[in-house]
Amino acid sequence: MSESVLRECEAGDPGAAQKRLAALRDVPLLLVNEQALNIAEGLVEKGIVPSKAAEDALHIAVATVHGVDYLLTWNCRHIANPAIQRGIAGYLERVGYFLPFICTPEELLGDDNPSPFRHSSELASPANKKVLIHRIGRLGGVCCPRRQAILSRLPA
Repeated sequence: MSESVLRECEAGDPGAAQKRLAALRDVPLLLVNEQALNIAEGLVEKGIVPSKAAEDALHIAVATVHGVDYLLTWNCRHIANPAIQRGIAGYLERVGYFLPFICTPEELLGDDNPSPFRHSSELASPANKKVLIHRIGRLGGVCCPRRQAILSRLPA
């Protein structure tokens, strides 16, 4: 999971936040680096991801530079959106990266297991592929400092 996801999981109702953090205890933390910032910036500058969704661009960039296989999200507006994914994939290929497979937790786990919390330690185990769980915390309303950093680096 990314630093942004960790902050999102810590937010909101303290009891619910505690449960989210416990479910993600064994999921590796993926740090934001300069490559991820540059990719996120490019996605926004090229208009592939709208500037109001700069944090979403950063989630995609972090997953990409860390080579995760799956980016799990319930954000079907800017991330799990086939039309936007086509543009993201094209941009990433031009800069030497490949887009992780993006899907909802339900799509990854199947309809029989709709809750990603039950399986988070299984997903994080070394025997399985790396997974970035995006926005498992509360949806929206969290302003990420990295989003501000991306926006401040964009031309006016």
